[in-house]
Amino acid sequence: MALPINKVTNANVYAEGNSLLGKVMEFELPELSTKTTENNPLGMIGVTEHFAGFEKMEGVIKWQSFYKEVFDLTGDPFASKSLQLRANIDVYDSSGFTQVAAVVYLTCQFKKVPFGSFKAHENVELETDISVTAIKMEYDGATVLEYDALANIYKLNGVDKLATYRNNIGA
Repeated sequence: MALPINKVTNANVYAEGNSLLGKVMEFELPELSTKTTENNPLGMIGVTEHFAGFEKMEGVIKWQSFYKEVFDLTGDPFASKSLQLRANIDVYDSSGFTQVAAVVYLTCQFKKVPFGSFKAHENVELETDISVTAIKMEYDGATVLEYDALANIYKLNGVDKLATYRNNIGA
């Protein structure tokens, strides 16, 4: 069986369900990083690390230019916003070529209102930092990862990895 090769060359971003086609230059999605605690008890010759939660998630959006929608979206630091990144994945293997969808859903708050960097004869560069509280990734219609910091949810391929934890703390 041939090894499939996946390639993503473009995407579109949606904010609150509205397309931002042509307005976003780059969307740096957050990373989901675990926190660990060190364990070095008496009698053990080694030190181990164990899961202790997740770090905060942050991302960056680079805008193509000034748009009123960007100010409407980024201006309220008290409001959570829904973002969606939709990408087409080209999958190549020995049987040919197919395409599948990748969709990332985010709940976030904007940390900056961008006013830009001005240079003669160049487009204005605007950048916004986001703080992400929830993320869900779908690949070819199936949810592969879902994390919500405020609801204590972490699911991997549909398996709820925190069900016992929530039960144990009475949540």
